[in-house]
Amino acid sequence: MQADLGRAPNTVDAYRRVLQDYLVFCSRHAIIVETARREDIARYVRDLSLRPNPRGQASRVLDSGGGLANATLQQRVTVVRLFYDYLMEEGHRQNNPVGKGRYTPSQGFSGIRERGLIPRYQKL
Repeated sequence: MQADLGRAPNTVDAYRRVLQDYLVFCSRHAIIVETARREDIARYVRDLSLRPNPRGQASRVLDSGGGLANATLQQRVTVVRLFYDYLMEEGHRQNNPVGKGRYTPSQGFSGIRERGLIPRYQKL
């Protein structure tokens, strides 16, 4: 479906790999994908944040530390959110367990807004 929407082949392949990773995680932890809860998504995010950096010692970025990069975490959570959006559209779920930050018009830019699962960081 993503290819039909005009996504680049590399993007579709990356989405496929992320979804496969999530499904393997669910299988490993005995999570039923169709009935996953926010707690299960939080476990997946924690698992992602504890994984070693694939570049390992070859990484030359000073602040890289361990785990996956913030942008990688954002991408993976986005793919899982899109998957659950699809399940909702097909009638397999009533809600989406993956939270998404929302702008609240009445609060303007200084009000309290709901945040997504992972804070977004930008390097200066």
